[in-house]
Amino acid sequence: MYMTQIYNYNALEIGMVLMWMGFPQLFVQPFLPKLTKIFDPRHLVCFGFFVLGGSFLMDVHMDPNFGGHQLIPSLIVRALAMPFIMVPLSLVVTYGMPKKEIPDVSTLTNVLRSLGGAVGIAAITTALQNRTREHYHDITASLPAVSEHAWHYLRDTATLLMERGSPAFTAKQQATAVLYNSMQTNAAIMAYNDVLFIMGSLMFVAGLSILLIKKTSADA
Repeated sequence: MYMTQIYNYNALEIGMVLMWMGFPQLFVQPFLPKLTKIFDPRHLVCFGFFVLGGSFLMDVHMDPNFGGHQLIPSLIVRALAMPFIMVPLSLVVTYGMPKKEIPDVSTLTNVLRSLGGAVGIAAITTALQNRTREHYHDITASLPAVSEHAWHYLRDTATLLMERGSPAFTAKQQATAVLYNSMQTNAAIMAYNDVLFIMGSLMFVAGLSILLIKKTSADA
């Protein structure tokens, strides 16, 4: 969403960035079965959530110059974290379950995962829209305090447009539109920063919550 909304990336450009969230997992996945035998799966899931939360917090200082390539380091960290969550979590949710009930539990887990993903996307989209509106209102409210800077920005932009052949009246309208788009872009970026901070914090809470799950005597 960020790359499409802020930088108008096409599908290929988005894929070239997001592929870094897939390739690193290929190198981690083969080691997970052995790690689950050495370490408590709860600890692996907790570690995965903490690393995932850290990857979100790596991007909370985005600005208009923060493009797709700047997202790659956090995507790599995110990719390394995901296997530690997905694989051991399937073991954690079956703690204490009779073998005949494990298929039902696995099915229920997949359903809840899909439902949680849908609810999460809806919540994130709503939060982004609300925070963007709030930040845009704050930026608009601050314009009188920086009116001189805004006036210089409009004048310089209009002058540049007139040098490129636009009539004076049209150049002023275009300069105003450029300022409006800049305000919208900055408001959206600040909203993404807010949502990333919230998501990172929730991942830390999820990691700690996993540790509250106790093993049964049969598992031990």
